Amino acid sequence: MTEKDNHSSLKNRLVFEKIPAELRARKQWVLWGWGKNEKGKRTKVPKTLGQRGIIAAKSNDSASWLSFEEAKAAFTQSSEAFDGIMIALTAQDPYVFVDLDNAGRRPRRY
Repeated sequence: MTEKDNHSSLKNRLVFEKIPAELRARKQWVLWGWGKNEKGKRTKVPKTLGQRGIIAAKSNDSASWLSFEEAKAAFTQSSEAFDGIMIALTAQDPYVFVDLDNAGRRPRRY
């Protein structure tokens, strides 16, 4: 299975209803798509909807965030333009999230 196949499989398994209602109620959602950072490493690029279409979202600019329903609708209607949705967290939020993307991989030796 290629990385693209694996990603497509992940995209098809997105179940919005499993996201807790408490998080869905927050207007802190953005869309994302795969891109490359300055070192050429694959990364998730935050996106949002602007008056002229898809624009960059900013983690420190709440004006670029969407409601959960807006993000869900944009993702559902234009899934080819986005690879997922994510919540933008602030220091004021009462949540802690742990990123486990690489939890099953062996540690890298330096």
